[in-house]
Amino acid sequence: MKLILNSFYSLTLLTLLGCGPSAEEKNQQNAQVLSEQIPGTWQITYMSVKIESYQSVGKDSLFEAREETWENQFQVKPFRMFFDKDKKYHQTFRGRDNSLISEYFGIWKINGDTLTLTQSDQTLEYKIDINNGQIFMTSLMDWDGDQVEDDTYYAKQRLISKRSVE
Repeated sequence: MKLILNSFYSLTLLTLLGCGPSAEEKNQQNAQVLSEQIPGTWQITYMSVKIESYQSVGKDSLFEAREETWENQFQVKPFRMFFDKDKKYHQTFRGRDNSLISEYFGIWKINGDTLTLTQSDQTLEYKIDINNGQIFMTSLMDWDGDQVEDDTYYAKQRLISKRSVE
């Protein structure tokens, strides 16, 4: 009788453990939640890039920009990105006088916690998290132009509208 009960408990435990969502299902669920949260206009509030030394020669450096000093630092307003529900995005860069300096259009998609932005000439990927009306984006990229994607980009943007403000 004890052997039967132990076998029953073991079988029940294995069944319960096997019933949880798979890694792929969790990935899809996370992507779905993020895809529902991202539509809207986001404005940069913080950006940092840790630049690894070129070919391991020289010093590492840190580039940082904050919303409150953005205009003085770059002579432009903090950039904005609008993500629509149809998986298209629009990014704008404006001068201090609000004149349009440049803009980019592309498509976006989310897989798990990775946001992919595709334009006609490039594709960028960011690990993202959205929390309390802020989006946090991290990526390895070639910020310093040394042909090695070893520079860590981190940005924080805040949601300013659920629709386009451009």
